[in-house]
Amino acid sequence: MLAIIALIGALSLPVCLHLVLSKWLNRYLSFIIANIISIFLIFSAADITILYSFVSVESSQHDWDTVKHLLPMQVLMLFVGLFWIWIDSSRSARRVVFPAHGDSVALGSDRIEPSFGKPAHVAANNGHPERNPADAIYDDLPPDDVDRNFLLRYWRGKLSLAFSFWTVGVLVSLLAALVTVALSVLLDVSGEYKPRTIFCFYALTWTSVTLLTIWKVVGLWRSAGRYMSERRKQDRSGFWGGVVKVIVAFSVLGTIADIGRNAIPQMGEVYRMAFLGDPDLPDYSLRIMRNGTEIEIVGGFKYGLSADLDRLLKAAPQVAVVHLDSTGGRIAEAMQVHDIIQQRRLVTYVANQCLSACTIAFAGGRERWLGDAGRLGFHAPAFSGMTSADLASTVNDQKVLFVRDGFDPYFVARALSTPSTSMLIPTNQELLAARVVTNIASPEKFAISGLAAPFTEAMASDVVKEIAPPVAAIGDRDPDTAKAIVQKFHQMYLDGNSTSEAIAAIRERLDAEIGKYRPLADDETILLIARLYADEYRHLSKLNKQVCFRYASAQERDISEYLTPELNKRWLDLQARIINTAAQRPPAPQDMVDAGWSDLFKILEAGPQKKNLIFFGTVPRADQYADYCDLYTAVYQAVLQLPRDKMIALVRILLAYRV
Repeated sequence: MLAIIALIGALSLPVCLHLVLSKWLNRYLSFIIANIISIFLIFSAADITILYSFVSVESSQHDWDTVKHLLPMQVLMLFVGLFWIWIDSSRSARRVVFPAHGDSVALGSDRIEPSFGKPAHVAANNGHPERNPADAIYDDLPPDDVDRNFLLRYWRGKLSLAFSFWTVGVLVSLLAALVTVALSVLLDVSGEYKPRTIFCFYALTWTSVTLLTIWKVVGLWRSAGRYMSERRKQDRSGFWGGVVKVIVAFSVLGTIADIGRNAIPQMGEVYRMAFLGDPDLPDYSLRIMRNGTEIEIVGGFKYGLSADLDRLLKAAPQVAVVHLDSTGGRIAEAMQVHDIIQQRRLVTYVANQCLSACTIAFAGGRERWLGDAGRLGFHAPAFSGMTSADLASTVNDQKVLFVRDGFDPYFVARALSTPSTSMLIPTNQELLAARVVTNIASPEKFAISGLAAPFTEAMASDVVKEIAPPVAAIGDRDPDTAKAIVQKFHQMYLDGNSTSEAIAAIRERLDAEIGKYRPLADDETILLIARLYADEYRHLSKLNKQVCFRYASAQERDISEYLTPELNKRWLDLQARIINTAAQRPPAPQDMVDAGWSDLFKILEAGPQKKNLIFFGTVPRADQYADYCDLYTAVYQAVLQLPRDKMIALVRILLAYRV
């Protein structure tokens, strides 16, 4: 009921205003002013601010829905009313019958008889052609109302210069703004992201503004010319007419510049979005991982992504994590992806990069995780043909969204003040402090992501060689083994295994393959292996003696998750060196080997590990793993105390034993 009352009020208001204003103004002008006042009253009542055809986010959805229903009717009423006035004016003009030569004209009870040999209007005025008898119908009207069509009167320059410049010029500017708003509402450009609808909006807006501008400047130019002509007849200066013509000339140049600087770039950008598939952005792809519990979005945020994501999530309702790997895209599409993620309370994760508009989608996560090597990039939005002032409302929308999702307001202001031509890449510590990121993810937390899409086996080979350089070295000696390792990694990626799981599988296979090359490495590499083993055992004995026991007894080959990054890096670096330096070598002299073992046992017997020597070369019971760990920790510490030749000979034997 209230809606009906509001509708009746909104439609009757301009009619009432028109009836009042028409007593002083031309019918066209009074009707236009009445509708403009009515439209602005609607916006004031709804408490809505218009910024470049966008509605500010502070407005309530209820207010905006009200305007969406009332404003189109109001604008439609404006144009229907103007059309009706034009038709009525045309009919009034047709009721005036101008006499032909020799005819008579009846006006009320008066009659003008024909006068042969002279035109009727000349005879009726005693030979003076100053007055047409038919003009008597307008005797009770002001002179300017003889031509009843206001639009044509202005177009022909028949209105006064002051009225044309100050009144019509301002009203045309207001009308252009209202047309923009009306098209925005009618086409719902602030709703669902539809490139073709946006293209129609820009095309209609710029066409309307251009036509209104042409009508305004032509009428103003002619009015100025008429003003100057009349002033010259009176021997008076036409200075102000010249000033207006200069202003009009500059206005035309400014309009042409706006079209070249704004309209053409905007239309070109929107055309590519609507009809060419947004070729400036990379295509996107979606991938389900980890038995349907995680999904990855790779590529640009372009039209169709949110719909495809929503469709895929409905088919896989168990998805809990969304991986993002994107350089950005369209803000409207990113906001729709953000809403889908937020409504489903999903977790967001970035292993590689999430830049520009992608961060909007990232912000929607219930928890927001970042990989060790992940990057988030922020900057102000950009669109062809638009300035930062034009995009102010879009920036404001992003600020509100980020702050509402928990980001620190100061960080948001800094991020969105970064020019669109550059990128703010905060550190992990900054992101944690600003509450942009919930936590930093360890390699085993999520499935592998952040790689190319589609991820081919050739790409997998490059990745494997990057994270495990020894694979490239193995490929030179044993291509089949290297290929098997790459295929294993590729399959684990497709299956959605975590990074740590994939690295562990690679390392285990590498350790098994490289084991046969270790005893054959050169002397310097053997020395580095001995030092690495000594450091590994010392670290494991303090961290977890059970893991240390399994590693020493060769029951577990991959211990990367228990080692420090520095130890893991040393291990990987050594593997390639082992393969590259491996060669058949003559065995060390037996007497030197025996002397080496003798020296080694002397060192061990002098220390606390004397009681554990019984385990050397055997596998103890499970309850003896701590003693076994301590023994092998001491063995490698003692080996490093031997002379170089004896140490290298014994380490080669120990490495052969581990194979």
